[in-house]
Amino acid sequence: MASELGLDNTAAGADQLLIDQWLNQAVRDVLLRTHCYVTSTTQALVAGTTDYQLPATTLAIIDINGPTTGNRFEYMTPEDIFELRRRNIGLTGATRAYAVLGSNLLMMYPTPSAAETLTVYIVPKPTEMTTGANDPATSTYGLIPTEFHRALELYAFAKGASFDDDESSKMGQSYEQQYEQFLARIIRPAVNRKGGSKMPRARIGGRSTLLRTRNDIYP
Repeated sequence: MASELGLDNTAAGADQLLIDQWLNQAVRDVLLRTHCYVTSTTQALVAGTTDYQLPATTLAIIDINGPTTGNRFEYMTPEDIFELRRRNIGLTGATRAYAVLGSNLLMMYPTPSAAETLTVYIVPKPTEMTTGANDPATSTYGLIPTEFHRALELYAFAKGASFDDDESSKMGQSYEQQYEQFLARIIRPAVNRKGGSKMPRARIGGRSTLLRTRNDIYP
């Protein structure tokens, strides 16, 4: 890769550190945009506590299920949760909805009236790669299937081709276009085929069109 971009491949050299940085960015971008690696964790709720700190290892939340019936929680925006809390001050009960404020705060509604443990499906944040021995195909570094690694290369090529060289900026744009096409034509269809074709419901970063009218669900 370094030779193709005309960069110095000296171990721990300035250019190599940049390449490592671009590849780590690529891993996070692929994970966030394709959700090709998802795992589950738990979140303990405490009676009377409305907000919770997400673990630093959480890159994104895909879904949350309840503890007993497996009921799926509704995703709402933080603004929706704030509005419901203002409208129903002091309301407690079995939690039915959640939002994420910023990148770290999990908001629940209504305020839990009893302790319970939720199942949270997340995209975990990978450990930064620092040497050639670190493999993004392993769970530690992203668990991105080897057939998707070309996307990581294209992302890094796009960054490198535009780095400190105006003449190669057009090549950087070309690599970026190839990266976007690889995500759209290869990775997303492959991930969807493994999980079926049904569209997912609410996800962090956007409102779900499957959410019913708030006033139909919540007082």
